[in-house]
Amino acid sequence: MYPIAAIAPDAPTVPAGQPGTLAVSLTPTLTNSTTLTLISSNPSVLLAPASVVVPANASTATFQVTGQAPGTAIVTAKLP
Repeated sequence: MYPIAAIAPDAPTVPAGQPGTLAVSLTPTLTNSTTLTLISSNPSVLLAPASVVVPANASTATFQVTGQAPGTAIVTAKLP
């Protein structure tokens, strides 16, 4: 079974110039730490870090995003 990554909340509102917190969850929980690549579909609207680490034996990790301008963006998490 391959792990599944999900990001929450599904539709956050992050005003321009303000930070927001998102969480990524892995199912199932992995016994080793896992680095996920994060991609914003529209970095001119929402900046996300390049990656986030889910610690060993944990199922979630949080990360900060920053609103850049009004609009819509989707953050995607990719497993290595």
